[in-house]
This record gives sequence, structure tokens and C-alpha cells, in this order.
Amino acid sequence: MFVMNASFTVDKAHEERLAQKCRQNDQDLKEAQGRISHEFWHKDHGETVEYVIVSKWESEDDFKQFISREDHVQEHKAMNKERKENPENHFKVDKKLRSFEVFDVS
Repeated sequence: MFVMNASFTVDKAHEERLAQKCRQNDQDLKEAQGRISHEFWHKDHGETVEYVIVSKWESEDDFKQFISREDHVQEHKAMNKERKENPENHFKVDKKLRSFEVFDVS
């Protein structure tokens, strides 16, 4: 089993946009091949807020296939284009990705 932990931290002023993105990701994850389960976590840090997506997969390749799908790639291209064309609408997202393999202790 492969586990991905994706953490996103933003200023509180942009929390709703991040929450909406999580709602969209929830539907995408539910339809993903090889996904075992997923959860969304939330933590208030005062001036910032953090959302974490923890997803479990049959294999790392299943996860890679999920993030390589065309609509996900196009979404990132559109975000990068928007950031360049309208920097005044851009807000900082601190993104941290961590992956794990299950460790059998027996």
C-alpha cells in the first residue's frame, strides 16, 4: 500500500477557495482507480489554515496515474497561466507532499 499526504496552507482570507478545491478533489478521488481510501484534515494556525489530504492507494503507480490524468494536468497549467497573467489575484499556497509505504511490523 502507498500513502500520500498532501498539505496545503493558506492565509485565512483564502480558506474558502482551498476548501472548495478539497470538495472537488473529494469527488475526483472517489472515482480514482486503485484508491483504497482518503480523508481530509483541517487545522487552524491562527492567521493561516492548513488542509491535508491523506490518500491510500493500492500502489504508487495508481497514485501517479491519478495525478497524471489530463484534467489535473490542464488545471495546473491554467493556474500557472492565471498566476502569470493576473499576479494581483494570486495568493500564496504552502504545499508539502510526503509519501509513505506501509511498514509491516510482524
